[in-house]
Amino acid sequence: MFDVGFTEIVLIAVIGLIVIGPERLPKAARTAGMWIGKIKRSVSTIQADVQRELAADEIRASLKANGKLGDDVSEFGRALTQDILAPSNAGDSSTDAPEPAPFDPASFTETDLSSVPSPVNPKAQDDSPSEADKRP
Repeated sequence: MFDVGFTEIVLIAVIGLIVIGPERLPKAARTAGMWIGKIKRSVSTIQADVQRELAADEIRASLKANGKLGDDVSEFGRALTQDILAPSNAGDSSTDAPEPAPFDPASFTETDLSSVPSPVNPKAQDDSPSEADKRP
């Protein structure tokens, strides 16, 4: 960006020391460094955005020159319009299947859970020694 050598940096530091003073120079240097970092990040972000836009414009220009962009966009628009106006049932494997009954919370009671076996057997996971193991 800037072609600043070591001697220029030393000269700027000496002038800053004379003008600002030794008490405020460290804070001024931190502030200047912070602003320079923000400016560098902003410039690099802007450069990246400009390069992306130029690349996109080049792609658009080459597609328009070939005549593909207009055809592809219009074909996509027609297909999208057809899908919206008349959705297809391509995902349905069986259209004759009955729809499931809606969930009725009133039909669900606690007695329904009594017939469900427990997934964990507490005695099988008990690692404590049994009465027979405790005898000498």
